[in-house]
Amino acid sequence: MKKIKVILGPTAIGKTEISIEVAQKLGAEIVSCDSRQIYKYMDIGTNKPTKEQLESVKHYMIDIVYPDEEYNAFMYAEEANKILSEGKEKIVVGGSPLYMKALFEGFFKLPDDVKEKIKEIRQELLKRDVKDLYRELKEVDFATAQKLHPNDKKRIVRALEVYKATGKKISELKKHKPNREFEPVYFGLIMDRQELYKRIEKRV
Repeated sequence: MKKIKVILGPTAIGKTEISIEVAQKLGAEIVSCDSRQIYKYMDIGTNKPTKEQLESVKHYMIDIVYPDEEYNAFMYAEEANKILSEGKEKIVVGGSPLYMKALFEGFFKLPDDVKEKIKEIRQELLKRDVKDLYRELKEVDFATAQKLHPNDKKRIVRALEVYKATGKKISELKKHKPNREFEPVYFGLIMDRQELYKRIEKRV
C-alpha cells in the first residue's frame, strides 16, 4: 500500500509554510484537505496559500467549486484519490477531519435515486422530538444508537433517514466502504497554546 505524508494541525499553526518547504525539498506536490479552501471567493478566514506560494509548489483541491455548488466529503475523496494516484509524490495538508476520514477511510455511497427521497424524509424527521427519534433508532438500528448521544439529533436523523430510504441500517452500510489504496503517515504540528491563540487573534 502506498504511503502518503499528511501534515495536519490546528488553525494558524503554519501548515501552509511548512508543507511548501517540505514539498520543495522532496520535489512533491500538495493536496489541500480543507472543506473551505475548495470554494472560490471564500478567501477571508480560510487563509488560502498566496499567489506566490501557489506558484512555488503545485497545489490541488483549492478554488475548485463555486459557493452555490453542491459539494461534500465523498466527492472530495473521489477526486483527491485520483490525484494521489497520478504523477509526482503528493503531500496532503489539512485541515478538515471529515474530509481526511473520507479520503483515507472512505464513506459508503447511497444510490442517486434515493437522494430526493432522503430530503423529504429528513424534513419530516426534523419536526419530531429528539427523544422520540432516538427511541425509534434503538428499535431499528441498535448498534448505531449505542454509538450516538441521545441528544445528537443531526446524526440520529441521518441514521433514520438512511434506514427509511434504503431499508438498510447505516451500521451495516458502513461495513462496505470502498478500499483505499493509500496509507496515511501523519505529521502533527504543535506549539505553545498561548502563542497559537496570538496567531489566531492576529489573523482575525
